[in-house]
Amino acid sequence: MPRAQAEVVARGVTTMFVHNFDALVTKDFLDTRFREFETRVEMTMDKRFLEVQRRFDSLEDRLEVRFERTGTGPSWRLSTLNQLGPLREGMLSGVGFLADAARVGAQFGV
Repeated sequence: MPRAQAEVVARGVTTMFVHNFDALVTKDFLDTRFREFETRVEMTMDKRFLEVQRRFDSLEDRLEVRFERTGTGPSWRLSTLNQLGPLREGMLSGVGFLADAARVGAQFGV
């Protein structure tokens, strides 16, 4: 290739490289983007877990009022609260939650 032609090609490649340099994806860029995404996901999960906890607290408060109103004995109360444990775990894991929630809700008239 003649020298003049090589210089023209080199200038063209240099111009294209400089023009597209900002579009290059580096490891640091990917790490930064992943950390941003991870932070957003963690914030969303924290909000969801707080909402779930708030719902259970509300349910437990309503059960306390019902227990006080009906004067239900401690053994029945303990067995009922033990049923809430698997329900809470199911809600947090998402496995079988709707069926358990409907069963327990119907049992308490909630």
